[in-house]
Amino acid sequence: EPAAPAAPVESGSADMQTYMNRKYVAKTYSAFGQTMDASMLGAEYSLLFREDGTCDFGIAGMVVPNLPWGLQKVPVGLSSVDAFSINYYGTMFNCVPTATGFDMDYYGTMTLHFTPAE
Repeated sequence: EPAAPAAPVESGSADMQTYMNRKYVAKTYSAFGQTMDASMLGAEYSLLFREDGTCDFGIAGMVVPNLPWGLQKVPVGLSSVDAFSINYYGTMFNCVPTATGFDMDYYGTMTLHFTPAE
């Protein structure tokens, strides 16, 4: 199991605190230039970041608990932005904060758009 980074929230801005301990669910996704309802994926994709550097990552309805995450600068277009980077057993998933939640590139096949769970 990958080791969790030390105190990721303290290394980021105070704004990152608002994302902690709150479940986010993919409501839509984009692929091939089209945005579609995430219910078409068959099951829920979700995120829950904790202050201790762990994350629960829901993939197609199955939750993988306690994955390590950390704040990283990641390239988006021609610039770099802060992102929550999840270490999924050696594969990094970057969750870029948006006005409504997070965007995550999922294996280069689609971008999942996460919003707070209702």
